[in-house]
Amino acid sequence: MIAQFKHELRKELLVKRRKLCNNPELKRSKDKKIFTKLNALPEFTEADLVLTYMSTEIEVDTAPIIKFCHKNSISVAVPVIFVSDCDSFEMMEFFCLTKDFDLDCSEAVDCNPQNSKGKICCIVPALAFESKENSRRLGYGGGYYDRFLRANANLSKIGLCYSEFINNNLPIESHDEYVDIVITD
Repeated sequence: MIAQFKHELRKELLVKRRKLCNNPELKRSKDKKIFTKLNALPEFTEADLVLTYMSTEIEVDTAPIIKFCHKNSISVAVPVIFVSDCDSFEMMEFFCLTKDFDLDCSEAVDCNPQNSKGKICCIVPALAFESKENSRRLGYGGGYYDRFLRANANLSKIGLCYSEFINNNLPIESHDEYVDIVITD
């Protein structure tokens, strides 16, 4: 029941996102406001490592985040999804991104704060978020970030979201993970 509702809601939200992208000037303005607010958070600006995603045209633009990190000598890594040939199990690992936006696939980043030397901030994508602190999210349906966040609970988790996609009535299941902070335009 909830799974079907989530599926339908995702389709609806994707249509709404595409409509927002039909106005590039509005989207750029919203992206800039979100980045400005993110840039005011010590969880982001004081991080030693930022885990972020490479945004698509319908997502909050993460290019300024990556550029800020490189300019300020903050390591930045993006996710790569791996599929095991033998059991079709999919997992997500993060790899460092160079200043030229090239992946350094020589070694996965250790995202466990207990093993790393420094603060780690994870920028989490989603189609919608709740508005409160410890906000649940409706992701894209793959479960990658839910599994990752569950295994790496001590990260600073920040969601980026256009204000139109804040929804305090999201269908939530026990495996759905939360973010600490949601930033909107």
